[in-house]
Amino acid sequence: MNRHRLAWTLAIAIDALQLALGASTFGASTWLLDQPLDLLAMGALWALLGWHWLFLPTFITELLPWVDLAPTWTLAVWIATRKNQPPKNDSPGF
Repeated sequence: MNRHRLAWTLAIAIDALQLALGASTFGASTWLLDQPLDLLAMGALWALLGWHWLFLPTFITELLPWVDLAPTWTLAVWIATRKNQPPKNDSPGF
C-alpha cells in the first residue's frame, strides 16, 4: 500500500472515529480522546506525506468544539495529495 492510500485510510478512519465519538456522547467533552487522536493524526500524516502547511491549521481547528465532527483530516489529506495538473486545452491543437 503506498503512502497516499495509507494517509487516506488513516484520515478517513480518524474522522469516522471522531464522528462516532461525538455522536455517541451527544457533544459531551471527549477531549481526553480527541486531542491525543488529533496529535497522532498530525504526526502520522506528516510522517507519511511530509510536511504540508494545512496539517497545522487542521490540528488547531480540531481543538474547537463541534468542529471535530467535520472531516477535516480527510480534507487536509485530499488537498495535500491532489496533483496540480495543467488545465485541459479543448482546442484541436492546430
